[in-house]
Amino acid sequence: MINVQDKELDVQLNDYNQFHIGYNYGIEASDEFESDLNRNFELGMYLYNNNFISKRKMIDDIVIQALFKGTRFENCSNFEAVLEMNNYDRKEVSIQILIDAPELEITGSGFIPPVSLRCISNQDIFYIRSAMEVENKYMNNKQYHLNRVSIDEVLPYGLLKPKSTLFYGYEDNTLYIVSEIEIECPWDIKTTSENKYVDYLRLLKYGSDMEAEKRTSIEVRTDVYDYQVDIEADHVSAIEWFIFSRSKMAQATVWDDDGSKIDIEIYDNHKDIILPICYAGEFISSKDRINGNQLSSNCDTWGTAMNARAYTSYVFYIEDQEKYGVVRHSYYVF
Repeated sequence: MINVQDKELDVQLNDYNQFHIGYNYGIEASDEFESDLNRNFELGMYLYNNNFISKRKMIDDIVIQALFKGTRFENCSNFEAVLEMNNYDRKEVSIQILIDAPELEITGSGFIPPVSLRCISNQDIFYIRSAMEVENKYMNNKQYHLNRVSIDEVLPYGLLKPKSTLFYGYEDNTLYIVSEIEIECPWDIKTTSENKYVDYLRLLKYGSDMEAEKRTSIEVRTDVYDYQVDIEADHVSAIEWFIFSRSKMAQATVWDDDGSKIDIEIYDNHKDIILPICYAGEFISSKDRINGNQLSSNCDTWGTAMNARAYTSYVFYIEDQEKYGVVRHSYYVF
């Protein structure tokens, strides 16, 4: 336990030790930081102020920072910052993915989604690998793995983990995957196929940094009278829509027991988009927006009504198909 006279500093040091060092690097690293601090307070404060976890790792980190000097990674203070660099430097490539999830009735080897990935050179991947080796040297709770697959090859989704970053190596037409692998106790490992598939979908969306940048303002009708409301629909690619809609389908298999229901529909440009509000007959207004494009009925006004259904709707504009994708999630309110 770290004990210093300044109460505010004591809290900051203990939080840093417990939630940063302990969580990411394990108990042994946490004990080492505590030992460094108690043995030499000035050293401990230097480590804390410069985001180092130990005297040993500080030396390795300084070597990596010297290696980064003059490169695009020069201002990166940790390995996560290295992975998040240069989101602006991107290229759209097509990746052939092997999907095999028979328990969800989704099987196929010819699925080729277009994905926008950050471009890196062979020299860049050398820097990433060097920094990764230092992180792995001190981490006890997780490890980073680096996989290299040619764009021309079929990528098994087993290589993709929930926390991964994908890069496009433009010099040799290669996909690089940096995956963060949690080291779990055997009794903590979940092996259900649904969880694996949801993780795969989540990874593709997260790892490819596919974030909508465009929005289209559209009018939708509700199933209560003929009430219309203006909402903003995010522009997404076909693969983004595939990932989002399939992840919702996977969630529905888990939520089915509690009366939840998910409907997915594609609308052409000329079709009116009709969103249900709730069976209790409540209206929504243009102010009832969640995260820009989600519409939700106001359950508080009739929360005591038995067996009433509430809805949350997600509306996207699929650029590749020039259509609208709509996901409706309904659930009982008691």
